[in-house]
Amino acid sequence: MLMFSYAVWRLFEGLYGLKVHQEDPRWKRIVEGYVVPFVSAIVYISFAASSIKAIDEGVDGQGNQSDDQKKKEWTVRVASVVIGQIFLTLISVILFAVALGFLYIIFKRSYQRDLKMDEVERSPISKWAVLITASLGMLGRAILFGSLGILLIRVAWQRQQFTAGFKDALNQWQLNGVGKSVIVIDGILLIIFGLFSLLQARYKNFISDRKNGDPHNSFKGEGESPSSSNRESPKRIESSPV
Repeated sequence: MLMFSYAVWRLFEGLYGLKVHQEDPRWKRIVEGYVVPFVSAIVYISFAASSIKAIDEGVDGQGNQSDDQKKKEWTVRVASVVIGQIFLTLISVILFAVALGFLYIIFKRSYQRDLKMDEVERSPISKWAVLITASLGMLGRAILFGSLGILLIRVAWQRQQFTAGFKDALNQWQLNGVGKSVIVIDGILLIIFGLFSLLQARYKNFISDRKNGDPHNSFKGEGESPSSSNRESPKRIESSPV
């Protein structure tokens, strides 16, 4: 349900252009404002559907899946042909690109563009809370998508080793000391991302603010909107000696 809920939110962002920034080039507005939210929604819907399907297929009385059930996993069927291997590789490349995108967001701090930074910076606590939770949380998401990309590539090109598909690759990774550590650390980072989401909900700069030229849309308070200058003009007229 949580994945489906997040997917619906991403669809909402794409439909209403909540990620669109008018100062960006046209191609960037299209990619970040519409393409990325829709692709993200498809990815999360796929994850949720796969999880529901795995639960629906069920297990036997001893809690073990039969061989027929193992063969039902889509990654096994797709990886059984060359075209399927190429398809899984392309998905992995997309996942790697998403992971790099999160690292870029951390480096540029572009998440601040969607926040009312003038309110955030009023308190050092909120300022550092946003910085720390956003950086660590985005890192957790980068690790998550990068790890999924690695596992899909291993399933695609080492399918003889992972006969049960993606879940088999994940289980073997969990048995590895490094893999288990990565999963635990990433889980903690994703919890921190949840905290950032709460802060984001508090300081979110919605599309109505940007359309109306609200000064919250400016990055770190740079620039003023026409509406704000118009509000100041009466003050200048009143102070005029004329």
